[in-house]
Amino acid sequence: MVHNKDLIGAWVYNNLDHIVAAPTNLNDQEFSDLMDFLYSFTDPRALGLGSETPDKVPSGLPIYD
Repeated sequence: MVHNKDLIGAWVYNNLDHIVAAPTNLNDQEFSDLMDFLYSFTDPRALGLGSETPDKVPSGLPIYD
């Protein structure tokens, strides 16, 4: 396993999809919104939401347990 961060970073960069490889310029508000969105994936308050699964969704697609 490679532990050199420079090598790992180079590998990740060289294997990025061309759509996300180009830098995107975000203003301060866009950056803040993006970070809030990403942090929401690890927010401890979201860990106990398993009982909040809806009975149905607007698309009508089935919901599986």
